[in-house]
Amino acid sequence: MTLDSTKEIRSLEPEDADAVAALVSEPTVARRLGNTPFDGSAGWRTRLESRDLQRSLALGAFEGEKLLGFLTLDAQPSVRQQHVARIAMAVDPTRHRSGVGSALLRAAVDAADRWLQILRIELGVQADNAPAIALYQKHGFVVEARRRADMLLDGAPADGLWMARIRPGFVAPAAFGSPPPIPERVPRGAITVRARLEGDAPALARVHQTDSVMEGTFQLPFQSRLAWERRFAQSTPNMHVLVAELEGALVGAAGLFPLGPNPRMRHVRTLGMSVDPSAQGCGVGRALMGGLMTLADDYLGLTRIELEVHVDNDRARTLYERHGFEREGTLRAFAFRRGTYVDAFLMSRVQITSAERS
Repeated sequence: MTLDSTKEIRSLEPEDADAVAALVSEPTVARRLGNTPFDGSAGWRTRLESRDLQRSLALGAFEGEKLLGFLTLDAQPSVRQQHVARIAMAVDPTRHRSGVGSALLRAAVDAADRWLQILRIELGVQADNAPAIALYQKHGFVVEARRRADMLLDGAPADGLWMARIRPGFVAPAAFGSPPPIPERVPRGAITVRARLEGDAPALARVHQTDSVMEGTFQLPFQSRLAWERRFAQSTPNMHVLVAELEGALVGAAGLFPLGPNPRMRHVRTLGMSVDPSAQGCGVGRALMGGLMTLADDYLGLTRIELEVHVDNDRARTLYERHGFEREGTLRAFAFRRGTYVDAFLMSRVQITSAERS
């Protein structure tokens, strides 16, 4: 795709890694994009060499050999979010308002709509970046949520906006079947919360393949012990997973997970939780949340914990609200469920210290 007679948009190749690294390390770009001014090119080379060519785009706007800006579009890895792709974009500050950003967005949106089976394109932008927000709105993106204390900016957590574009003309199909029944609240025995162990894989596979758990998460049917053992092997020190036992059986799990390697979001974790339907309404979720909040506040010093909960999952939403989570917005067509798409609330719990405020 051409911008004018001297500029073009083409796919980024591994040999473009140095140019990309130079652009994102420019202080103005680094401040807005979320990296640092001292990032090297090795990570970008690896990313360009290893990206999924069937599920991603990496586009550069060039004038001759000079990189003017770039855009990446990556489909989400979960099978139940394969209709969702996430965008990141940067433009050389000397070329702002020259049409580079618009050309990159047009190319990505056109590919997503016509060829990639992408329904929802989402992105994050700093809340005070008015020119970028206006550019995204021009291309059909709307603000869905305000993410409090989202990223470190000038030494303190700053808010961000979550924006998304739904493919024009999309109409969601009807759901297949009805939601699983909600179990009655029946008090049972004492609940024990402990760290996850290697031998928990079979029990976790059983819990996560139930209709009730799949209804409220990204899980899939017919899960195997091997799949969970592989998840255990991929764990990192920044992941903290607890499990709950009731009457000697493992009936739930919850964890705090980093949002990625970005050092400017090290104060943030995302929360996930699952409870076996046989133990729902017995206090298992409350016990797991109590354990995670103790970890977050007393040991990890986290500023922001975030989660997504389907808009019709009233029981889970109420549990989160009781532990200090607040609704930040609604994410449209967030996940695939029962043959159609479901919206989700973005919720967070934010604890900002006096040092962070200053």
